Amino acid sequence: QRERTRRVMKRALLMVGAIVALSAASVALWAQASVVTSADVQVQLGDLFFADGRYVEAQDAYRRALGAVEPALSARAGAGLVMALLRTGDFQEAFEVSSGLGHRHPGDPTLSAVRGDALWSNGRFEEAEALYEAVLSVDARHPRARHGRARSLAARNRLADALTDAQEA
Repeated sequence: QRERTRRVMKRALLMVGAIVALSAASVALWAQASVVTSADVQVQLGDLFFADGRYVEAQDAYRRALGAVEPALSARAGAGLVMALLRTGDFQEAFEVSSGLGHRHPGDPTLSAVRGDALWSNGRFEEAEALYEAVLSVDARHPRARHGRARSLAARNRLADALTDAQEA
């Protein structure tokens, strides 16, 4: 009788342990999913603020989404943050953020083009132009890089070429 009771208790304890482990795993999965969802919501919120000209609020939303697990979402938040910083005249911070993003997301064409914008805003025109050209060598139709190159061409008084790039951006 005692042996039977011990076996039943042992099975019950194993079942409770399995239930606890499954519960912990489901909570961890739910938490990860809510972080991704939260970051996605923050990026969408940042985009809405940006479109409405509320750049400081957009910066806050993009900053909250920068740590997103999903690389594409993190890169999108970073690009939005840099553009919002440029709109508020925070050129040095935009450059610093874009440099950090370049290390986290190497080869991302949009982040490279946005970094070019930050370089341009800091008076580093040749470096900006090199980044725009690098992006355009990978994607000849990239709008932000074409816009940046158009700005560079206009600054060099190559207005016809600048107009072409600006219209195609």
